[in-house]
Amino acid sequence: MPSAERFGRIVLPPRTGKTAIAACIARQMRLPATFLVPTKTLVEQTASEVESWLGEPVGVLYSDRNEP
Repeated sequence: MPSAERFGRIVLPPRTGKTAIAACIARQMRLPATFLVPTKTLVEQTASEVESWLGEPVGVLYSDRNEP
């Protein structure tokens, strides 16, 4: 089992760039990342933002949609 030191969480107020920070870290470290958001609208917004930061498509999963 991986050690706890290998995991992180970004906690900041809304609209302060958490998604951009996480996408940049994942890109620089070449790591997979999972973004959890509470609504379908935020799923689409987050996927769009991460795609723009990474420059490639990302997978999306929620109850009505499943794209690898």
